[in-house]
Amino acid sequence: MAAIAADVGVSTLTVFNYFGSKDLLLLALVLKVHHATQASVSNFEADPSSPLADAVCDFLALYTETSLAFVSRRTWRHVESTRIRMPDSEFVREYDTLAEQMLDDFHAFLLRTFEQRKLTVLAQLRDVAAILFNHWSALFIELIRNEELSLDAHVGRLRTEVAALMTWKAGAVAN
Repeated sequence: MAAIAADVGVSTLTVFNYFGSKDLLLLALVLKVHHATQASVSNFEADPSSPLADAVCDFLALYTETSLAFVSRRTWRHVESTRIRMPDSEFVREYDTLAEQMLDDFHAFLLRTFEQRKLTVLAQLRDVAAILFNHWSALFIELIRNEELSLDAHVGRLRTEVAALMTWKAGAVAN
């Protein structure tokens, strides 16, 4: 709790008195990030002239940028360690619900983008969305673990790998 209190600039006692536990504090932070992320992605419109893979990457990069704008990498590591240490907790159930909502938002973005570009919407688009979202999630975890990895390097790798995944997984998805 001391590290989290230091990140937000208050005393450990203040944090404990308000939230009662580190898990509840982490959940409050995750909820704040989730709401900010939903606001960012709900307003996101891809440039129709850009390659589809770039539009997808730009959308996913918003998740990263918004997440790090509100919570430090160190705090995200606390979140991930809580998920590992307490897989059956209320925190993990809530966190997984938020992740599912993020996937829903991403899937809705893909549907809108396909329709705007007059592309055939694949029956398995939800599966493609899950693969891309899960890959973004793995790259995000790599980013929060490695303090030396820049946001630009993360987005560059995301861009390269999203393009490769889209070409490989759903040949019809690539431009």
